[in-house]
Amino acid sequence: MSLLNGTAPPAPGDGVDGDFWIDTTAWFIYGPKAAGAWPAGVAMIGHTPTNAELEALITPIVDSAVTAAVNALYLQLTVEMPDLSLSGDAISPTAPAGTVVGTLVGKTPGSLLSISPNDGRFILTGDDYNGWKVVRGSAPVVAGDLDLLVTQTYLAGRNSPKVDALRIFITDPLPVLTTAGYAFAASRFVFPVTSTGGAGAGNRFQLSNTYFATPAWTATGWRFAFANFYLAGAVGPERPANTAMTIEFATVTDDPVGTNAWPVTFNGGSTSVVIPAGQVVLSDEVVGFAPAANSHAYIRVQKSVPVGGYQLVSIYPSTVGSDLGEGNEGTSAVQTGKRLGGAIAVTNPGSTQSYSPCFAVAKGWDGTSPVFLINGTSRQVPTSDLVYRQAQRSVTSAIMRGLDDTTGGRMAFGNFSQSGAYALNTASEATGAFAARMAALRAIGNAPFNRIATDIGPNDINQGLLSLPAIKKATTNWWRFWRAHCPSTPVFHFFGEPWTTSAPGTYWTTVADQTPLPSAAYPDGVQPLWFNWLLTSADRPAWVTAIDMRTTYEDGASPGKWKAPGVTGALLANVSAGALYCSVDMSAVAELGESLVVDNERIYVSSTTGPASNQTLGMHSKFTAAHPATTLVRTAYTTDGVHPAAPLMIAGGGYIAGLKVSGVIH
Repeated sequence: MSLLNGTAPPAPGDGVDGDFWIDTTAWFIYGPKAAGAWPAGVAMIGHTPTNAELEALITPIVDSAVTAAVNALYLQLTVEMPDLSLSGDAISPTAPAGTVVGTLVGKTPGSLLSISPNDGRFILTGDDYNGWKVVRGSAPVVAGDLDLLVTQTYLAGRNSPKVDALRIFITDPLPVLTTAGYAFAASRFVFPVTSTGGAGAGNRFQLSNTYFATPAWTATGWRFAFANFYLAGAVGPERPANTAMTIEFATVTDDPVGTNAWPVTFNGGSTSVVIPAGQVVLSDEVVGFAPAANSHAYIRVQKSVPVGGYQLVSIYPSTVGSDLGEGNEGTSAVQTGKRLGGAIAVTNPGSTQSYSPCFAVAKGWDGTSPVFLINGTSRQVPTSDLVYRQAQRSVTSAIMRGLDDTTGGRMAFGNFSQSGAYALNTASEATGAFAARMAALRAIGNAPFNRIATDIGPNDINQGLLSLPAIKKATTNWWRFWRAHCPSTPVFHFFGEPWTTSAPGTYWTTVADQTPLPSAAYPDGVQPLWFNWLLTSADRPAWVTAIDMRTTYEDGASPGKWKAPGVTGALLANVSAGALYCSVDMSAVAELGESLVVDNERIYVSSTTGPASNQTLGMHSKFTAAHPATTLVRTAYTTDGVHPAAPLMIAGGGYIAGLKVSGVIH
């Protein structure tokens, strides 16, 4: 920019864009010149501008031009350093020093690197030409997850110093799948997650029956696994039961009646086994037991618990009635007469839960047919589904029902779900996180599955109070954890259960009485934002399929709230405390497994007879208070605003079965 002058107005050819011109004859100032043309002059007659006035007029224009030029030069001379990542992130705890974990991706050439913790477990080595690598150092490591902090410092980096967390999974991967090995075969068994109280002298022997379905492929060489540990509290490390547990006998039959029966033996032929606290044992192969594909089978187990010890149990509540005789009975004497064939255990309504094998494996799998490992929360354990009818194949959660449904072809699975599970505390083999279940998988000798189903995530949000970035990171680490263990196994991530509170005494019987938790409220709560991220994010790997279950669980007009049956009525007769039945007049027939709400009680409906106007309902547990006739009753699809009851579980299973037909689940 120049300040020019002359004795006349400027000619078109005078000066260049940005210049000013003063006519010293007429005292007019022109400028700045722009696009080759001079603007009209401004009269200066009457006042001769001082240098200060001229400077005040010109300085803002000069400052703006200089600032733009400096910013452009800064952008040319500096860079925005991208996030660092690793090409690989898993390593064995026994890997020797010098073993490469992975190559750094995204490093800015010329930047300086440092690593923390800088304690010799892992080091950085390399150069910008050949690439930088994270390498196993010489200091000892233990199995688990480790976040390495890598700091980049760069003189020309606008975001320098930049710190990136690179998670290392220190673990041995599961063995390679082998078609000659074992695969999950029994659709029903689930790892135990709790224990009952101390056993008295009158019930030290526990006899239980468990019904299951066989896979779609012909299975031979069956082995059953029994565990003696449980989850400590709602969330936390898996713990051993108080004492060792003894299996007196286990018998498997090829139908519920027990026409043919085979003893399940251990350690080369013994019909009993002692399971140390915190351990898992696999039975011998059951000689001669080879049920047909897609058939039913049945196992009877007697265990003993020392007086004052704890009875480890599975997660299935006992049923009411004669549904295949499932249930348990406590006895004061060994029931060896029930070992092979003969009578079965008596169902005790509302009693303790049945103990059963926690999974079964068998040979005969082709290695390619879908076999799922289910890793989920209490929604997949589950504890809230009371419909165990044979037509529904004795499976309960939506994922289990859907995979086991013959629609679209039955898919075998093993359910390793944990009550209260978090992505934060399960995507790790650190003590108490997932180590016990991983040890059980490795004991099989090969990976007995080639698909993973999960519903991990909401507990992190609604109990861990995470931000959206935090739950994204936790979810991504969960995926990476299983990718590190099972490099070629696809993951199906299910989601969509609401999380709501209810008005006092209503217990989710209507949509209006529900209030989503702030973290789950639409549209801005962390949970719905996370749902949308699962569906649309480019961060979700190609090997993860998001399965949206919201249309199954949510009220269509009220996103974030549970569907409600809208069934109301009244008691037809007085109900006494301790009763297991009631008579009701309701606007519709109650559904099995939904909650009946009477005053401040809510109990699962386990049986129903008669028309809507005069129904007799059997309850899963006893009424704790007396209720007079005409008391208002109503039903709900949840008891706690977190877990879907049987009707929604069944609907979810049907939805999943449809995804098998459409090929989404394959």
